Amino acid sequence: MTHRMRTTALALAAGLLSAACGAEPDPSTSGRGGAPALDLTVPVLAEDVPDMHALVPSDAVGFVQVVSIGTLRDAFDAYASLLDPGASRSDPRPLLHAFGISDPDSVALDRPCGVAFTAGSSSLDPTIILPATDVDALRASAAPGVAVEARGDYVAFSPAGAPAARGSALTMGLRSGTVAGRLDVPPVVDALRVPIEGALALMQMQAAAQPAPAGVDMAAMFTAYTDMARGLLDAIETVEFTVGQDGGSIEVRSELTVEEGSGLGGFPPPRDGDLRGLASRVDPDGPTLVLARADIDTLMGRYEHLLRAYAEAFLVGEDANLDVDEYVGTWQALYRLGGGAFAGTFSMGGGMDFLYMFDAANPDALVSTATQLLEDGFMDTAVASLELEGESTVEGVPVVSFRQTMDMDAFLGDADPQQREETRRILEAMYGGALETTMHVYRADGRVAWSLRSRDEGPDLELARAIAGPGHPLSEEVAGWVTDLESHDAGVLMRMDVVHFARESARTVGATDPSVADMLRALEGGSAELVLEAVVSDHTWTVSGSFDLAGLMRAFLAGR
Repeated sequence: MTHRMRTTALALAAGLLSAACGAEPDPSTSGRGGAPALDLTVPVLAEDVPDMHALVPSDAVGFVQVVSIGTLRDAFDAYASLLDPGASRSDPRPLLHAFGISDPDSVALDRPCGVAFTAGSSSLDPTIILPATDVDALRASAAPGVAVEARGDYVAFSPAGAPAARGSALTMGLRSGTVAGRLDVPPVVDALRVPIEGALALMQMQAAAQPAPAGVDMAAMFTAYTDMARGLLDAIETVEFTVGQDGGSIEVRSELTVEEGSGLGGFPPPRDGDLRGLASRVDPDGPTLVLARADIDTLMGRYEHLLRAYAEAFLVGEDANLDVDEYVGTWQALYRLGGGAFAGTFSMGGGMDFLYMFDAANPDALVSTATQLLEDGFMDTAVASLELEGESTVEGVPVVSFRQTMDMDAFLGDADPQQREETRRILEAMYGGALETTMHVYRADGRVAWSLRSRDEGPDLELARAIAGPGHPLSEEVAGWVTDLESHDAGVLMRMDVVHFARESARTVGATDPSVADMLRALEGGSAELVLEAVVSDHTWTVSGSFDLAGLMRAFLAGR
C-alpha cells in the first residue's frame, strides 16, 4: 500500500468516526429533546456480518466497525442542512476515490464496513473492508499495489504483499453503536514509539524555549507531563469503545483494561466519605457539577512524584519560601484529612467562582492543616502571595478567610511586549479585574467547604447554611450518578452546561479575539449539556460521556 493510500485510509477511518457524531436523516422524526431520531443499530456479534469479520487479518491489533457509510452521510447531511438549508446532499464517492477505489458505485452504502489495523515496523497498516454491490467491479477498482481479497459480498483492501491469515478474535462481541471498535494497545504503542517519542521531545523543547513566568521551570513541568503520558500509554492493555446517539446527544463509551502494578488500577474503596450528603449541599442546577470518590491515601501514594514535580517546577526561585519535602508532606496530610468523597462546582463568568466540599472525619484538623500550610508561606511564590485575612462565624459555622494576590509584572517575566499585553488582558478578564482571589474555608458537622472567588463578597450566608443544614433532595439523575460512583472502587463525574461555559469564556476570549467572543455570545439563551464519567473497578476503567450536540446547534442557530 502506498504512503498516499495509507494516509487516505487513516483519514477515511477518522472521517467515519467524526461523521458518526451526526444525528438525523429524517427531520420529520423527533427523538429526545426535540432532536430528530435515527436508528443507529449496528451488529453486536461477528456472526451477524461473518463475511466482513472473516476478512480481518488474524494479526490485527485494532478494528473499527461502522454501521454504514450511508447512515453517516445522512447524519452529516442533517446537521449541514441546519447550517445551510439549501446545502446539497453529500457525496461519499470523492472520499472513496481518494482512498484509491476507482469505482465507488460498486460500494454498498447501506451495510456495515470496517477498518482493521496491523502493526508495522513504525506505523499502523490499515485493511479496509467494504460491502459490494458488485464484487468483481469492486475488486477491479483497487489502486495498483494493493492486495485485494473477497469473501461473500465483502472485499478487503490491504497493504501490498502476501495476504496475512484472516479471521481475528479481536472482532468478537463488539458492543452496539454507530461506531464500535477494539484496540490492543501495547503493539500499537510499540509500532508508533518513534513518532510518539519525537512528539513528546518536541513538546519539551518548545516549552523550554518559551519565555516562562518568573519562578516557573517550564522544562521541568513538561518533563513531568511527558513522563506521565508515557506511563499512561504503557499501562493500558486494551481499549474498547462505542459511539452512538440518544435523541440529540452523542453518546461515547470506552472500557480500558490496565496493567497490574501500573498505578492506574487496583484502588481499594475509600474507607469514609459521604458523597450523597455532599452532593445534596452543592447546587445541582449550576453550570458545572463535579462529584468524585477515591481512597486518597492510595491515590496520593502512587502519584506523589507528580505533586513533587509540580512543587519543583512552579514553586521555585530565590523569592519562593519553599521546602519541597515539607510541602509535599503537608499536602499529603491535607488530602488524607479530606476523606474519600468530594463535590464541587465552578464558574468563570467575569471572574472565578469555585466551590470544593469534602466530608472529613476530623474537619478541625483539616482546616488547621490547611491554615498552617498557607500561613507558613508554602503558597507564596515569586508571582503570588496568600495571606490569612482572619476568622469569623456565619450562622454558627466557623470560617477562615485568605486573600491571594498576583504580581502581574513578576508573572509576565521577560515576555515580549505583545505577549505581556495579551496575557495581561486575559488574566484581568479571568479574574474579573483585580488580580486577587479570596478563599473562605467553612467547617461544620463533618464537612469542610472551600470557596474561592475573584470577587470579595465576604463569607457566603447560603453556603454556611448549606454545609450545616440537612441538604436538599437529590434529583433522580444526580442520585443515579452518586449510586454509580459508589458502586465502583473510584470514580469522578462532571456535568457542564457547555453553552453557559461558552458565554462565560467569551469575556476571556474577547481579550484577544473579539470575533470569536461575538460568536460565543451568540449562544445566549440556549443550553447544551456535557456529561463525562470515569470509574474504575479492579483493573478496568470505564470512561463514558454524552454531549447534547443538537442543543448546541439550536443555541448557535437561534443566536446567529
